Amino acid sequence: MGVLKKVNYFRRFTTLFILVSFSLSLMSLTILYFEQSRLQKSLDQKEAISELALKLETSHDLSLQFKNLLTATIENRFFQEYLLHPSATNYHDAIESFRTITWSNPHIMQLRYIDENGNEKIRFDRSHINAKPKEIAKNKLQNKASRNYFKAAMQRKESQLYISKLDLNVEHNKIEIPYKPVIRFAMPLFSKGKAKGIVIVNIFMQEYLTMLIRSDMFYFYIYDKKQCLLVSNNPKIPSWSQYLGAPCHFDVHALIDSDVIFPKLKNEPIYLGVGLMNSNPFKIHDFKDAIIILSLILIPLSFILAYFLSRIPKRLFDAIEEQQKMLIQQSKLAAMGEMLASIAHQWRQPLNAVGVLTQEVQFKLKRGLLKESEIDPLTEQIQTHLDYMSNTINDFRDFFKPSKSKEKFDIRDTIHQSLAIVKTKLKKQNIQTIITDQHHHQDQAYQTCGYENELRQVIINILTNACDAIVKRVQTKSDIKGIIEIEMSRTKDNITLQISDNGGGIDAMVIQKIFEPYISTKEEQQGTGLGLYMSKLIIEKNMQGTLDAKNIETGARFTIVLPVCEN
Repeated sequence: MGVLKKVNYFRRFTTLFILVSFSLSLMSLTILYFEQSRLQKSLDQKEAISELALKLETSHDLSLQFKNLLTATIENRFFQEYLLHPSATNYHDAIESFRTITWSNPHIMQLRYIDENGNEKIRFDRSHINAKPKEIAKNKLQNKASRNYFKAAMQRKESQLYISKLDLNVEHNKIEIPYKPVIRFAMPLFSKGKAKGIVIVNIFMQEYLTMLIRSDMFYFYIYDKKQCLLVSNNPKIPSWSQYLGAPCHFDVHALIDSDVIFPKLKNEPIYLGVGLMNSNPFKIHDFKDAIIILSLILIPLSFILAYFLSRIPKRLFDAIEEQQKMLIQQSKLAAMGEMLASIAHQWRQPLNAVGVLTQEVQFKLKRGLLKESEIDPLTEQIQTHLDYMSNTINDFRDFFKPSKSKEKFDIRDTIHQSLAIVKTKLKKQNIQTIITDQHHHQDQAYQTCGYENELRQVIINILTNACDAIVKRVQTKSDIKGIIEIEMSRTKDNITLQISDNGGGIDAMVIQKIFEPYISTKEEQQGTGLGLYMSKLIIEKNMQGTLDAKNIETGARFTIVLPVCEN
């Protein structure tokens, strides 16, 4: 049975409750945080997909708008008349119809008619949005037969729209600055079933692109089939990077959803993708009010619960301590019985001697034979026996006197005092004691601090048990001479006291629980089973040392280790 150590459970319970309650609260808040984040992310995804659909619908409306514009241009009666009869008058009327159409939409950058051979026949340019359209003179018109957009548009069927890829406007073989994103819509025109060229319109796309990527909640990305970013509202990713010789730093896997802006643009598709602007919409500070409220509730509640629960082990400790005191008192009473027997044994001879001397004095007085010279010797003999008896009483009185406070003492003195108390019993059983002192030349080698009387009680208990074990063994093996060896040693920090006997050892089934209460190695009615339990309490609780027992070759060995008490 381990030594009982009283612990302040109020502090431990308070710490435990605060840690557990805060852990559970933080875990709950964490779960709430992630659940709200997951829910918010789901709602954001739905909102993003809905917003993406609206923007794609706007882009589809844009392509329809310019398809209708091209159709209206081709179907214009002045232009059709010019195609059938390219006279100067009809050419002038066609020019004016192109001028009017260009004026009709401020986003038109360029409106042209290119014949079946790739020659520009009519061309109006605009330098920037809302600028006045400018007719390009005939001598500055060019042949565009080699251009991809001309070839692709000429292959379209009647009324079929061609859409070019989205790129930056180039002037004199250089990208124009500031950047002017441009896209081309073209449609072939037929006369009597024969292709007569194309009508093509270049569109200033900056405002449309800004509208497509504008959002306060999401990042929108316009990119091509190579997953290179064209333009975005994400400031961390550069726009038009591939046109500037930079690598395409864009991960389409981070998108919630994407779709083609112009479905009819098959060779060079342009995509619009949407991603979350903030992947963690909730922050810890969003829960600061909840954390403060929980703290104001949990901390006082933890103190209250800890206070009431800590009283339970305190009452148990008090009850166990009372029980231990009773056990120790029972042990002392049992030891007192043995000591009284020893006192009686030691007093028997001097009492007899005092009685004989008294009778001698009385006899001589009656006979008148007592000489004055004999009185002093007789008195000295009687006093010698009385002093012996008085010293015996003092030895036992010191043993039973409780130690009120810790004091410094020498273990060697304690051992000799303990042997003086049990010497009569050891001498009667013809048991020899051997003391081995490794530091006998050092006066203060075995000083420790504690309760000397209690240590003396432990040593006497172990010596008494050793004596009883030897007596029991001698009864079966009469040729064995009883020996108790006491060995003292020390290190820098500890004093070790080993008490060994040749009493045959302790039963293997008992030695594992030898220090538990009511466990005895003696015959029934001969032991209370409290002596070693009490000894363990004294050494480990009161003296801050250790007490262990083990069997050796000839008997048992008890080892006491106590801390050194320095000067």
